[in-house]
Amino acid sequence: WSRNPLPANIQSTFVYELPAKSRVGLQVYDLAGDLVRILIPGNTEKPAGAHAIRRDGTNGRNTFAGTGLYIYVFSVDTGNGKTTVKKPIAIVNR
Repeated sequence: WSRNPLPANIQSTFVYELPAKSRVGLQVYDLAGDLVRILIPGNTEKPAGAHAIRRDGTNGRNTFAGTGLYIYVFSVDTGNGKTTVKKPIAIVNR
């Protein structure tokens, strides 16, 4: 992420690079395990190279998700195996 914590009024960018054409997914969950937002639907095919997606702190209803700690789940399937990364991201209201 370009910013973590993510201020509520400023977008943040998730940047990733793929060594080969892959299927990816990026979701954000709250600490209870409830889905907050799908940023990249699972199994979305992307070409090799650098990619970026913006996050503005909203939920699936396009309203502010709220100040707090969230977990992002990024999955990559290159065809030779699947890798999943789960890490925290904080959203703060300034």
